[in-house]
Amino acid sequence: TYDESQKEAIKQALKMNLALIHGPPGTGKSFVGSKIAEIILRNQTLLNKKFDTPIIVICYTNSALDQFLEHMMLITDNIFTIGRRSKSIRFPEFYPRQTIEKPKTL
Repeated sequence: TYDESQKEAIKQALKMNLALIHGPPGTGKSFVGSKIAEIILRNQTLLNKKFDTPIIVICYTNSALDQFLEHMMLITDNIFTIGRRSKSIRFPEFYPRQTIEKPKTL
């Protein structure tokens, strides 16, 4: 379930081209961000629109990014990451080997 500030963040983010979610640790920022991305991806057909623009996520900590990506893996395999500091063993295939690769298209 969502608290009122999380509901408001989701509503506002879905109205904008760019959304910034911020707050103290443990307030559900990664959860809310992954829900926003999920809503966008799952509703492409309802919106009669295929999103060819990437969803870019920047997290303050690697663990927050891991949490976000673990949720997104349930929705899509179209994930590209830069960096290798993940502690999760669940998605090493999304990390580039030596150079930055072009992201897959949706």
